[in-house]
Amino acid sequence: MSSPRSDNTEHEARVQRFTFGQGNLRKLLGLPLYLAGGLLSLCIPRSSERWVFASGSGVGEGALEVYRAVGHKLPAHQRVWLVSSAGERQSAVAQGIPTASKTSLRGLWFTLRAGTIVITHGFGDVNRYGVLGATVVQLWHGIPLKKLHLDSPVTTQLGSRLPGGARRLLTAMYARGGRSLSIFSVASETAAARIHTAFRLSRAQIAITGDPRNDVLLVEDPARLHAEAREAVLTMLGTQIPDDHRLVLYAPTWRDGEVDPAIPTPTEWRMIREHAVAHAYHLVVRSHPLGVGDYLTGVAASTHLHLLGSDRAPHIMPFLAGFDAVVTDYSSIAFDFSLTGEPVVWFAPDLARYERSRGLYEPYPVTTERSYVTTWSGVVDRLADLGSRPEALAEARARSVRLAERHFRYRRGSTPSAERVVDEVLLHRLGSMFPSLHESPHAPVTPPPPVFPEPEPGRGVELRLEDVDDPVVTVTGRVVDGHAPVTRVVLQGMHDERGADTVVHADRWSAAIRLRASLWGRSELPPPSGDYEVRLVRGEGAAPELAQTTGSEFTTITAWCAVTVGSDAAGALRVALGPPLQPGELSSTTQAEREARYRTAKVVPENAVFFESFYGRVATCNPAALDREIARQLPGIRRYWSVQDLSVEVPAGATPIVEGSEEWWRVRGTARLLVVNDWLRKRWRPRPFQTVLQTWHGTMLKKLALSRPGVRARQGAAVILESRRWDILLSQNAHSTRIFRTSYAYRGPLWQVGYPRNDALVSGDRDVARLALQIPQGKRVALYAPTWREGVPELVGPASVVQLAERLGDDWVVLVRSHSRTHIVGRYSETGGVRDLSRYPELADLIVASDVVITDYSSVMFDATIADRPLVFFVPDLERYEEQERGFTFDIRARAPGPLTHNADELVDAVLGVEENRAAFAERYARWKTDFNAHDDGHASRRVVDRLRREGRI
Repeated sequence: MSSPRSDNTEHEARVQRFTFGQGNLRKLLGLPLYLAGGLLSLCIPRSSERWVFASGSGVGEGALEVYRAVGHKLPAHQRVWLVSSAGERQSAVAQGIPTASKTSLRGLWFTLRAGTIVITHGFGDVNRYGVLGATVVQLWHGIPLKKLHLDSPVTTQLGSRLPGGARRLLTAMYARGGRSLSIFSVASETAAARIHTAFRLSRAQIAITGDPRNDVLLVEDPARLHAEAREAVLTMLGTQIPDDHRLVLYAPTWRDGEVDPAIPTPTEWRMIREHAVAHAYHLVVRSHPLGVGDYLTGVAASTHLHLLGSDRAPHIMPFLAGFDAVVTDYSSIAFDFSLTGEPVVWFAPDLARYERSRGLYEPYPVTTERSYVTTWSGVVDRLADLGSRPEALAEARARSVRLAERHFRYRRGSTPSAERVVDEVLLHRLGSMFPSLHESPHAPVTPPPPVFPEPEPGRGVELRLEDVDDPVVTVTGRVVDGHAPVTRVVLQGMHDERGADTVVHADRWSAAIRLRASLWGRSELPPPSGDYEVRLVRGEGAAPELAQTTGSEFTTITAWCAVTVGSDAAGALRVALGPPLQPGELSSTTQAEREARYRTAKVVPENAVFFESFYGRVATCNPAALDREIARQLPGIRRYWSVQDLSVEVPAGATPIVEGSEEWWRVRGTARLLVVNDWLRKRWRPRPFQTVLQTWHGTMLKKLALSRPGVRARQGAAVILESRRWDILLSQNAHSTRIFRTSYAYRGPLWQVGYPRNDALVSGDRDVARLALQIPQGKRVALYAPTWREGVPELVGPASVVQLAERLGDDWVVLVRSHSRTHIVGRYSETGGVRDLSRYPELADLIVASDVVITDYSSVMFDATIADRPLVFFVPDLERYEEQERGFTFDIRARAPGPLTHNADELVDAVLGVEENRAAFAERYARWKTDFNAHDDGHASRRVVDRLRREGRI
């Protein structure tokens, strides 16, 4: 038997000392190189025919499979593998793969010239300073069980004492890195959800293609695969074993630079050796390449124990099928191995500590179906059980099959994932030219039904849907002796919730939750699209608990929404709501077909107006004000509103049309007037009879479009193309007019007439607004309306809002209005005096009802002064936002009509001292109104509609 000692101990010693702190320090020190590489990327043209590949694990992983798939389309000289060691170069050359050192000038040149870069671990796989502007395909190296990247606190750790802003800078760098990825390939919907949060990715960046590294496990003949892989493992180990001896792989994960706590003690090594001999198996230890700890001593003492280092097998997938079982803790190799259908022995010696330090995406008992051990004696007992009891082996194999079903959309017999990745790259390129095709056919969808355990007594419920015209969700369960009765059932989601009290009949209880409800005394509408949990409340003051289901899963299309009922791995009941469209209507195939008809059909103009506000997320802002004025002047005209779903309230008399539906495509192609406040999408095609009125959505403090720092050539071209689609552009003031002309290179008609949405601020009645918002008499109101932070998918300052309400006291109510782009993230916690009114239709009501308006860089600062409301600016990230994120169109420090506050103490003092501040800033306030509100006299809507009619556009 060959020595188990690594042949590359120097390399192993180097990587084993890696920690996040050290790596992050190198990132910060490398900032000048990132800048230099970015400048080079702007100067050196990329070739779409050139591909660069690399992997942090050597010549392997999914990158190797994609390399081979591309080989059918491109000659070898257009595909280069970047290596980081002589061993990697030797491996590549042996496979006929052209190479270059990633740290050499030649490697930098190849990185800068490549149109497509394929990586598995991160930008460090290639020359990280030359990736800007390429189509970067991130394959990753396994399905995440432990928390990754920005989901885990260890990711932004620093190994040395640095200024407090260093960690924030690191977080921004990681988030920016995520935005630089073009395609992130994942294996399943479950993985997509985890990668989405970990890397702060958009849905368009994630493609469910399957993991190319698993292609070698998905052949049609598993028995032949097992025999060939087993022989390859034994050859690599330099040994032979009897055919009836099992091969067991032990593969622990990395402990973020800490010593592996699972390294056996001398006593445990003796037990393992004796047990392996007695039960006829060979244990092959493959410690993580970045792990710390010595398995060599224990392995070397027995012919039944072997060490398989990453230097000898950097790519484990081709050998994985040769094993009869895998023992692991939190490693993604368990998911890969589940594709073979053989047993996984879960071994978690430090579960509580690992969950605290690194974190897991779901409870370990859920992932393992409560089948795990915590000691080496438990491991050997489990292996003995698998070898001696057929029923135990069958049960373990069934768990592996269920694990694979949960975590892999594509399994045996499907098209190789590597080919789907190549198709995704081609689709991405088409998408850059034809945006409507950019939605991936492999994009995340609702996960398939998982297998779940039996519900605990008293928690299992059934759910049914009644009355599709006015949908009602009815939840029923058993009354169980010894368990507190369920008094209320709540359908709880990120954006909204619906609930109903229970009614008891004999030994059953039920709650009928009507999906349509009226908020703020307005129209009855369903909740916004999204995932909802069913929670049971057992008495007043009791914490709601997740309901487990005993019923079946189904999807029903009602008149108001699509309702999908399912459950997660733990058996918790889940309800997904969506727009009332048939399955597949929003698929890329159907949308491409509808777009093709839209672009080629001969249409008859309709005397109608197509409205859209913030991409259909709401029906507010300038388009809503113009809708009201058009309805007043031209009551016979048809008014359509583009909405994401029917939870969006449209103005009275208007017709909602769900984006992507057949009617949506028809109206967008036939309406004579289109009124929008953001970019047009889905390859807008102008027709001679159509007018596009771009109202925009606020005067700008932050820089826009071409004026933003770091705008790439492709982005600039998109900006100019977009502005060429506008026939008329509205402006609130002279400042906006100047910025629009430069930032959008807009040369068409620009009407500087004030903002229609602000007419209501001139005529608004404070008492009426407070009554509509149900604000108690005598309360003072602070409105907090921040803008969004690009690349940071989270609410702005939620903790600060709660703290503000607490410190202002019971005399105050804090109304929160988040930016429409953060609605997908969720709601602010309505604790104490905080009320989240982000989805309230009329911002003007919130401003009129307030005593003070708090903002940061939002355009609400230019609207609040129309209603003469004092302003307070909460800008704890002022320098970073100005210098690194967007930049400003003028010096807010010199012109702000209210105090700039940078921490909670200053903010509270400014709000409580609002009257003193009003006097102190009176001169600036008056100048501000002159500069920015000169046209906001309450008649902007009428001026715009009158002019549209004079010009014959409606």
